[in-house]
Amino acid sequence: IFSTPPSTGLYCVSVTDDCETPASTACDTITIEEPVEFDFRSLLCEYITPDSTSCVEVFRSCGPGSFNFYPELAPSSASIQGYLWSFGDQTYSNELVTSHSYEQPGFYDVTLNVTSQEGGCVYSLTKPTYIKVYAPPTIDFAISPQPARIPDTEIEFLGFSDADVILWDWTFYDASFDSIGFSYLQNPGFNYPTNIGGLYPVILEVTDINGCTSSLTRSVEVQDLFNLFIPTSFTPNNDGTNDAFFVQGTDIDPARFEFEIYNRWGQIIWQTTEPEDAWYGQVGENGQHFVPNGPYSYRVEVHSLQEEGLRKEVFGVVTLIR
Repeated sequence: IFSTPPSTGLYCVSVTDDCETPASTACDTITIEEPVEFDFRSLLCEYITPDSTSCVEVFRSCGPGSFNFYPELAPSSASIQGYLWSFGDQTYSNELVTSHSYEQPGFYDVTLNVTSQEGGCVYSLTKPTYIKVYAPPTIDFAISPQPARIPDTEIEFLGFSDADVILWDWTFYDASFDSIGFSYLQNPGFNYPTNIGGLYPVILEVTDINGCTSSLTRSVEVQDLFNLFIPTSFTPNNDGTNDAFFVQGTDIDPARFEFEIYNRWGQIIWQTTEPEDAWYGQVGENGQHFVPNGPYSYRVEVHSLQEEGLRKEVFGVVTLIR
């Protein structure tokens, strides 16, 4: 005979042989354990003060994540002799408070089984898809044109992602990593400075529909304009104004630089391979003699620092006036 007693009490069983023999009766007290009331949470706790802790429920992560699990027992519940956690990925723990790391994206059922101290009864609570682990969005972007050259510094960006992106956040920086602009378009355009070249960092950060973010940093190359500036005269009279003859430019390779000064007979009277050098009218680099007033021919040869094979050779005349 199988029976399910509804409550704790004295239960008796009587047996007869259906004759005149007196019935045989046996009684016993059956204890029905009150169900254990409990819950559990995945909590992220922060210690505010030595005797105060603030906790918030955490049930999702972007990429691999670690979660802390805590049981919550009603004050009237029977004492517990054992716990068994099942994390939904074929792993388990028998600790009261436990943590678990999920390495793969997915939705995970979490189950807590508790065994009562009084009757050894096992109670189970399962929360379907309680833990959600999302893969961070994969992103990439293209830059065109690359490299760019001053003054054509308008750059187009094309953003790519395998996720359902709800926010495209572009930040454009100068060479010192100071912000010079931003955009929330998937495929923005941006005008870089037209007066100085260099490598300009750009950061793309996206947020997908699950609230997960990814970022990617690259550099935009803007080449200087290949320019050469040469004066037509100078006055080396030590008055602090226009005392030297020198050339300046942008995108100049300092390792491939030639500067020569000639007299009227075509003889080299001064030359250098250093772009920072200047001619003060002397004969030779450390000459004690200075040439008289008048026109002097020069030759300057420069090469582009950023574009191999780009070269300029300039011949001209400078007038020395004291």
